[in-house]
Parts: sequence; structure tokens; C-alpha cells
Amino acid sequence: MLLKRCGLIIVLITVLALTMVGVFTSGTTSISAEGSDPDWAIMNSNTTSHLRDVWGNSSTDVFAVGLSGTILHYDGSTWSGMTSPTNNNLWGVWGSNASDVFAVGDGGTILHYNGSEWIKMNSNSSESLRGVWGTSGEEVFAVGDHLTILHYNGSKWTQMNQDQNGSSLYDIVGTSSSDIFTVGCQTNIMHYDGSNWSTLGNQSDCIYGLWVNNSSDVFGVGWGGGFGYWNHSDINMIETGTSYNLYDVWGTAHDDVYMVGVAGNIEYYNGSACTKMETGSTRHLYGIWGNDIGDIFVVGDNGTILRKVKPWTYVFYMAGDNNLEGWLTGYILAAMGGAIWC
Repeated sequence: MLLKRCGLIIVLITVLALTMVGVFTSGTTSISAEGSDPDWAIMNSNTTSHLRDVWGNSSTDVFAVGLSGTILHYDGSTWSGMTSPTNNNLWGVWGSNASDVFAVGDGGTILHYNGSEWIKMNSNSSESLRGVWGTSGEEVFAVGDHLTILHYNGSKWTQMNQDQNGSSLYDIVGTSSSDIFTVGCQTNIMHYDGSNWSTLGNQSDCIYGLWVNNSSDVFGVGWGGGFGYWNHSDINMIETGTSYNLYDVWGTAHDDVYMVGVAGNIEYYNGSACTKMETGSTRHLYGIWGNDIGDIFVVGDNGTILRKVKPWTYVFYMAGDNNLEGWLTGYILAAMGGAIWC
């Protein structure tokens, strides 16, 4: 009886595996098989527009923005174009939830998505904006040219910082509304403590992208393959093995960090060293976003969108006879990377 039930479960696992492959490869031309880490899938974006940033609310609710006002949305199966109220280049996108998404771009452009349409906002700035991030829909920050920093309080955008002699700020991230970092070209790392902006460390090269693991573990990438992290006292530079520019960075932990850049280059940092990942693309890559389960999206030139899904893991346990509820529960857990009962 036990063997028959286990046989049935194996069939169910096979069906489930095929179903999951269908889910995760939907909209792609290829997908990595388990054990072939670190292959990436090339998705069908249905556009040739140059894409510059990506953010998602979930694996089935992802937004990408790019040049000439391009906005794309992924629903879990297909990438499709969204009606954009601007032709200006868009450089950054971030949201607090699926119906509260912000995009920023040239000429002070700020757009807001309310769940049904994109609407232009009054930024009270004419500077080109490069990055956007927040803690909620009522606490949003945007950065751009001439050291411009804007703040949105849920009703209006106001200017926090600007220097007409200053260079560009490219990215902004944080852990809370009183612990925010921004970086750019020929300027030090800037930090906001909830009251004031101050400078940290010495940085003369361009830093294009930031990812914050915690307030003492801030990663940055930039000019000439530069990669390092700020530990609240020093900037620790790490050899990447590339001399090409890196434009964005994202991770789940100090030892699980991804960097994207020129000519399809994706570097992976495991906490001690960097390795180059095979992507199947030679397009320049500019933006990366992922979630806690390791579903990662990357965007770049000519409508390039790459995706990486971490392999599923199955662990088998034995349970008593006649435990139908037990093995069905285990079957579901297996689909989530847990255990299967038989």
C-alpha cells in the first residue's frame, strides 16, 4: 500500500514539476535546468526599446521603464506595453505596492501609477531624475542631475537638495526613512538620517547603482567594473574581474549579490569572491530587481529582459500509513521547496 501511494506521489511530483516549468518559463525563450546554475532565461519583452530599470511587487507583477517614455508590465506570462503620458526618457522605477508605483526621468518627469493608469506628477523640478525609492507611498525620494534630491510626502514633491555646480546622482536606496543612501559621479556617498544629508567616505569615480543589505552593509557598483561595500566606517573594494562599467546591483544577503553592466555582463558575489555568470546576451544591462525567493529580473538595451529562477529542492520523509492529509500537505510543501510525505 505504501509503495503504491509513493508511486502515485511521484507521478504527482512529475506533473507538478512540469506545471512549474510551464509557469516559470512562460514568456521566455529558454530556462535553466536544475543544477545548471547560473544560466539565465531570455524573455520576450515584445519591444526593442532600450530599458533602464525594473521593479516588481511580485513575480507576476513587474514593471520596467526605459527611453522615450517606455513602460512595460509583466503579469506572470506576458510582457506588454503600458500607456505612458510622456515621451521623455525614464531612468528609474519603484513602488510601495501594485497600485502605487513611481517612475522618474528627464526634465523633472515623475509619473505615478494608481493601479489603472499612469499620471504625470508635478515634481517642481526641471532636472533630469535618475533614481527613485521610498518606504511608503507617502515617503518617496528621487535623485538626479546637479545633486538634486526631491521628497514626496503623499501630497506634493519638494526640493531637499540641489547644487548647480554639482554632478549627477544616479541611485537612492535605504532601510528606513531615517537611513537613506544616494550616490553618483564625482561625489561622496550621501546619507540621510531623517533630518539632514551628510557625506560618507571618499569617492571620486562614478557609482551608478546601490543595494542596501543593512545600514552597515551597503553595496555599490560603477565605473570600470568597480564594486565594493560600505560598512559604516570604510569602503571595501572587491575585484570583479571586469573593466567594463557595472550599472546596478541587487542581492538577498551579503553573500548573495548580483551586478549587471556592459555587454551582457552579470557578476555574482558569494561573500568572498566574484564570478562571471553566463547570460546568453551581449546587450548592455542597466537594471536588476528580485524577490526573497530568488526570482530575478534584469533589463537592458533593445528590449532585453533576462530572468533567473532558483531551482526547487525536494526532501523526502516517511509518514505512517493512511495519512492522506499528511502526504497531500507534504506534496504542497514540496512545490514550495519543502518536504513530501509518503
